[in-house]
This record gives sequence, C-alpha cells and structure tokens, in this order.
Amino acid sequence: MSNPDQLKWDKIFSMSIMKPKEIDIDNDGVTDIIFQIASRFGSPVPAYGFRLLNTSLTYRLDYYGKETQLTQWSDNFNQEVIESVKYYGYKGDKLDDGSSGFSPVIDTHLLRLNDLNGNLYNIVLDIEDIGYGFGRLFMNQINILSYVNGTGDHNTLIGTEKNELISGFGGNDSIAGGLGNDVLVGGVGDDNLDGGFGIDRAEYNTATSGVTVNLTITTPQNTIGAGIDSIINIENVSGSRFDDTLTGNATANVISGHEGNDTLTGGEGVDKFLFNTTLDSLNNVDTVTDFNHSDDRIRLDNKIFTQFTNGRLAADSFVIGNGATALDSNDFLIYDTSDGTLYYDADANGSGQQIEFVSLTGIPALTSLDFIII
Repeated sequence: MSNPDQLKWDKIFSMSIMKPKEIDIDNDGVTDIIFQIASRFGSPVPAYGFRLLNTSLTYRLDYYGKETQLTQWSDNFNQEVIESVKYYGYKGDKLDDGSSGFSPVIDTHLLRLNDLNGNLYNIVLDIEDIGYGFGRLFMNQINILSYVNGTGDHNTLIGTEKNELISGFGGNDSIAGGLGNDVLVGGVGDDNLDGGFGIDRAEYNTATSGVTVNLTITTPQNTIGAGIDSIINIENVSGSRFDDTLTGNATANVISGHEGNDTLTGGEGVDKFLFNTTLDSLNNVDTVTDFNHSDDRIRLDNKIFTQFTNGRLAADSFVIGNGATALDSNDFLIYDTSDGTLYYDADANGSGQQIEFVSLTGIPALTSLDFIII
C-alpha cells in the first residue's frame, strides 16, 4: 500500500468537532460507514463504523497511542490490521517526529475484514488534518481512500476524490471511482464499473482471453474475456494481452490495446490511441479503424519508442510515402501510404528491420503533428 498525501497543516485550530456523517455504500437504506470525532480526554466516540450481515463493527481512533480499539465485536468478523502509519501531531510548522512527547496518532491504515460468507474486504482509511488544541485531539476531515483489491466473491469497492487504482479481481463486483481520475479493474466476473467524476479508465489486463468493450453501451455487455460488464462514466479503456476489440464513445477517449492484435475504434470525439507495449510484428499489431487527422492523435511511449523524447514528434523523424523506408539516420517513424501501415525503425537507415505496430484503416493523411511522445 502506498501512503497517501501527508498531513497538511496551516495552524493549530482552537477546537473542532466534526458532525457525524453517514454513508450507505450498498444502497440498501442502512448506514454502513459513520464518521465522527475522537477526543483525547473522556470516552471516544466512533470514528467510523462498518456494517455487515446486520451486525456492526466500530473502529475507534485510540487517544492514548495504542494502535486500534474495536467495539461491538462479533464472531461474524475476522479483522486484521495489515499496515499502519503513525504521526505525532503538530510541532512548529512541521509534523512532529515524536520529540514533543505526544502519543502517536495513526494516520493511515489498511483493514482486512472477512464476513461469514467468506467475502474479503480490504479497506484503506486516511485521516487528514489531525491536531492538538486545548488538550484535545481533533480532526477536520476523515476520508476513505478506497475499498481496494476485493477478492473471491462479490465486492463493493468505492473510491474518493483521490486518483486511485481499484481492483475487483474475482467475483461480481460493483466499483465506483468517485471524484478522482481512477483506473477500474473489474477482473473476472460480471462487474458494474462506474467511473464517476474525473477522467477514468476501464482496465482489462486481467482478462483470460480477448475482450470486446464498447464505451457507447451503458447496459450490460458481454466482454467475452472478462464477463458481462456494465460500464458508465468511463472515458478511457485499455485491453488485455490477447486480441481485443475496443470502441470509444462521443467523449475524448484514450484507447490502448496493450498486447495482442487489437482493433481500436475511437468513435466521435477527440481521441488518442496509445501504444506502450513491446513491439512484435506478429503478435502485437493493432488496427485503428477511424483515425481522423483533424481530431485524433497517436501517443507513443518513449519507453518503447526509445529514440523519441517527450512532446511532439520531430518532423524530420517522420517518413511518409508509398512503400516508404528509412532514408536518413533519424528516420525512425515510417508511414506506408500503400496500405496505411505505421512502422518504427529504432536504427533508422541502419541494418535493423523496421517493425510494424499499427495499421490505419482508410489510409488517412498523416503529418508529424499527429503524434505525441509521452
């Protein structure tokens, strides 16, 4: 688990009590998560609660430096703290390194819950802006970073305002990306993928065979290689290591087939086709069916296209023509207008072979301005 942004401090506040906030994550009309306040003196009130099978697990911020305290314990849960990160509050204008004598405060931790049905829930929580004022511990904001890495059966995975990778793995999952720019991985099973706000991507790199995904379809669609998925509020899509068929929608899409001989269609909108996997003229040659010189762009990852640097493609590195090949020492990208094939030649007019990586249906007009190096 990577740590979230560290605590942010502007000043010591006099005192702040956050009103309880309730969230129903599975839309069953019953509150699943409760946000409240934990004070340094007296009995703490719940920082949040998590409900399963009509029983409740309340997890409290400990105000004397112990890591965790559980109440309303039930045999319906198995709980394990996987990782925690401790902070010691505020000292001057920096986070305290422990020299102030304050007891540590857990800022970030990952909980693992198992219910009676064997469903696994990994929960990452982030508590921001914790401070000491008038001898009390208080917080301005508690965020749930995400429910991440669900496994086994059916998971509900929720993101927040941060940019997150949210993976469902096995089972029939419901994944919501929240406010950030998220990557949603449903995995095997019939999944509901809702990107929410932000620019979000549906990722199919765990598929067991080639997938067919069309972002214009908002009802359940058979992806073939990754179950029957419902996909809404998704702008970008990435395929599997097999032969995929990926179609964008009317928004601006970024489409990447990954490995395999993929068929990519941008649809309406200003689209970008991304090539970022090892070149293979037999097993990794894509077809772009509707490239539009006026609107669309081709993105080349310089980890693969190593002769290029970030930004626009240099005009003198692009060769175009019927049966074109590299003529000069810097002719690295070649467009054959006889059939619409693009090649990369890492040694230009050297002895190495140019490698085909995509064919453009209809042989659209191209210039160096159609390429962006990332």
